[in-house]
Amino acid sequence: MNDNITPSESNKKIYSYIVENLNSLSESILQIQFEKSPELLKTYNSYMKEKCLEDITYHLQALADAIISESPVIFSDYISWAYYLLEGLGIDRQQLILNLQCMEFVLRKVFSFEYENTISKYILDALERLTQETSKEHAISYITPENKHWKLAEEYLKNLLDGRRKEASYLIQNTFKSGIPVKEIYMFIFEPALKEVGLLWQTHKINVAQEHYFTAVTQLIMSQLYEHVFTTEKNGLRFVGACVNDELHEIGIRMVADVLESEGWDTYYLGANVPADSAVKFLKEKKPHVFGLSCTLSFHIHNVIETIERIRKDESIRDVKIIVGGYPFSIDKELWKKVGADGMAKNLGEIDIVLKSFNISWE
Repeated sequence: MNDNITPSESNKKIYSYIVENLNSLSESILQIQFEKSPELLKTYNSYMKEKCLEDITYHLQALADAIISESPVIFSDYISWAYYLLEGLGIDRQQLILNLQCMEFVLRKVFSFEYENTISKYILDALERLTQETSKEHAISYITPENKHWKLAEEYLKNLLDGRRKEASYLIQNTFKSGIPVKEIYMFIFEPALKEVGLLWQTHKINVAQEHYFTAVTQLIMSQLYEHVFTTEKNGLRFVGACVNDELHEIGIRMVADVLESEGWDTYYLGANVPADSAVKFLKEKKPHVFGLSCTLSFHIHNVIETIERIRKDESIRDVKIIVGGYPFSIDKELWKKVGADGMAKNLGEIDIVLKSFNISWE
């Protein structure tokens, strides 16, 4: 069990206030932004104002989650992500900078000096990173020659981007028949291709429908490998995998469960959007050796904290080993400790390393 310090009381209070007042804070920030940039008020129609308010709400939620996680880098990375996304929509960088400045102005009026200093650090760090960003074209590919099967990953990616589902399926089936194990297919073909698709969506080279199609077909093709995944002799170890409440990006934790199943574990994959109380109830029933918890979006980190706190408070399951994963944990390498987990894996290749560090005994 990880005994790291939980978020400070002051940070919890800041988090609670922001999330309880998201709408009113967002409206205040937008009003200040219109006052400082009156040309926006003339050009924005009601729909554009609504979308701007929605964006500010996301920014505030991301800030709140970074604060409760005590991780400024989480917020600055989120703002960088938002910059590339908004840039592709033709929204000027200066508007995002102004938005952050207005956010700090509004929050400074709300909180005491102690809280103001905490919030200012997070926003100023994000502003500094934002001014250093150059172009969305800087992003590197996730499919590189360092990947032992990069050519296959590249071909798989192209097939699905071109809508050739049957060809993509045949490629994977033939790859398995050639002697490449399921684990390597997941690690060196599916995982980098999925990350590449996420990058292509962020940089507006594909749309959200194409991204969803790619994910859905990949899940279908994964299921075609299940006759090989579920035939391994069992080793007596049990794993439960889930996404935190509100998190819908579930293919990553599903891949973890599949890989462990292929290595002899009994796995229970709970899918997306699993509330903390449901996770606790299932863990008490199955008594797994390891619980895997996935979080892709930074403004869901508070749900990770809540789920882990609920588990640690229940004497019957408090000692279950908890491993976390997802984009935020790759950005802040210490975040897994801050949320109270026992380990973190940023990709499938690290899963075995982390599990071995737990020294779990077989039954």
